[in-house]
Amino acid sequence: GGETEALRRLAAHLALDGGKWATTFEKPQTNPTSLNPHGEGTRATTVLSPYLKFGCLSPRRFWVELHEATARSGVKVSQPPVSLSGQLLWREFYYT
Repeated sequence: GGETEALRRLAAHLALDGGKWATTFEKPQTNPTSLNPHGEGTRATTVLSPYLKFGCLSPRRFWVELHEATARSGVKVSQPPVSLSGQLLWREFYYT
């Protein structure tokens, strides 16, 4: 648990499909019943919210690592609010 597990999960998600999953993520295009973030097909969530909520994962670190991964992927990036970065922005906007 804790920060070590949060960082491991973040790295695993950002590495999915060579970074293409995080880059092309679009919330309306995902399967809302897909709770296994590493399962086949689309993944509806990263399941990182508890780590963000309890301070095990910094939203700033998530943001920076997400943008580094999307820059390396070489794929056209989906745009907020449906992108993964847009979902993070909306989550943090709620708490401000």
